[in-house]
Amino acid sequence: MYSFQPVLGTTKRIIIVLLTRYEGDASLECTPVKTCPPGRGFVLNEREECVCPPGHGFDERGVCIPCREDLGFVVDPITGRCICDKTRGLIFDVSTGSCVCPEGYEIDRETGVCVPGQRDFFCIVFSLASLVEIKIGVGFSEWIG
Repeated sequence: MYSFQPVLGTTKRIIIVLLTRYEGDASLECTPVKTCPPGRGFVLNEREECVCPPGHGFDERGVCIPCREDLGFVVDPITGRCICDKTRGLIFDVSTGSCVCPEGYEIDRETGVCVPGQRDFFCIVFSLASLVEIKIGVGFSEWIG
């Protein structure tokens, strides 16, 4: 913005005032400072686009929120939203609002990846052993007779 103020005498002088939210050489050109909408957590990237900071994604209202990797969340590169890390086998549990392993799986504490649960593994092994024992038992009882 420019403002003109008369100076005493016959000569007029131009005084240029640079308003807030503008940048540049006020005697040449004032350009608006690039900013992002307030209250949504955006930052300007190198292409002067408003984006969420690294490690943050959009929530359902379009506000930037942290995607907590320690809770299994990652930023979806396509949508920019926080999602459960599918590379670790995690799914979203609507009832708790957290990332969990599917039923029958548990987190491996060393790798952080979902693996078949120990309880289910032993149940399967026990069931198979029972089937084998029943079939063998029938044969043996007849043989021992």
